Amino acid sequence: MSQVASGPTWYVYLVRCGDGSLYTGISTAPERRLAAHARGRGARYTRGRGPLTLAYVEAQPGRAAALRREREVKAWSHERKEALAAGKRRVQAGSEPGRQDEGPSSEGVLYLCPTPVGNLEDITRRAERVLAEADLVLAEDTRRSAVLLRHLGVRPPVLSFHEGNERRRLPLVLRELAAGKRVALVSDAGSPLLSDPGYPLVREAIARGFRVEALPGPTALVPALTASGLPPHPFRFVGFLPRTRARRMRLFEEVRSDAATLVAYEAPHRIRAALEDALTVLGDRRACVAREISKVHETYHRGRLSELLVQLPERPVGEMVLVLAGARNEGAPDPAGGNATGTEGDD
Repeated sequence: MSQVASGPTWYVYLVRCGDGSLYTGISTAPERRLAAHARGRGARYTRGRGPLTLAYVEAQPGRAAALRREREVKAWSHERKEALAAGKRRVQAGSEPGRQDEGPSSEGVLYLCPTPVGNLEDITRRAERVLAEADLVLAEDTRRSAVLLRHLGVRPPVLSFHEGNERRRLPLVLRELAAGKRVALVSDAGSPLLSDPGYPLVREAIARGFRVEALPGPTALVPALTASGLPPHPFRFVGFLPRTRARRMRLFEEVRSDAATLVAYEAPHRIRAALEDALTVLGDRRACVAREISKVHETYHRGRLSELLVQLPERPVGEMVLVLAGARNEGAPDPAGGNATGTEGDD
């Protein structure tokens, strides 16, 4: 797997000392660095602790990434470092950096890796490392994912994985996991599975005993909810609203008496119709339409549903998140100290 787009390759390495301890460092030439340690010209820690052996080498997509990884590994316990040294990238005697043992490990891992919903700076350091180290990246749209990967300076193998080919790709991905590969699943934006492909893969991976790790990270629903001005809990997320009016109306009927704040994704060309249907079924509740979250033209429209229909342009553009106030039971105490007398959720 190619780790670096250009320039020298940086490595994080572990040196095993004669007393059994492990030293962590970075270098573009780990074996030469080991020789320096052995001559007493390396870190103070390794002096007088020979014999020294190179226990582990891991390529990184640049010096900054190597420094971050070094700090991370240095904070680990000795037991965790030993487990890393025993892993699939352990350096064999006489091997060269970049020619580590790349045979399959005993355990494949499926990473659910969130990607920025707008600003590329929203990527987490952990997600950056996972993508750099992945043996395979499953991307909903390989063209959009290529933009992010170029920004990060990493070039892992990428395979399309979307609603149209998800079932067909499933056996191939499971074979990769069975071979001990690290597979990262990304959607076009945000956290995988929320309104994107991936659930059948996660279900099968868990059923077959593979490790599945969901990374925290960017998503559109949480910023929309917390900035809406509506109660953040409890809330109910329904993904994308149904495309047809009849099914949309049925959904609103189902949640009409639900006290939870409703959060949904909607396409810009259907947002006005969704607001009209919500007004018809739920009444003139408070709501918020969050548009282009984490992008240059991020906008929040807040108010009653009737007011939002006036505020929104006739042909809105951009990614939309709709947040609707939940219902309140008749006679329930008002959060502000008063009494609720209707079914509309104002707070």
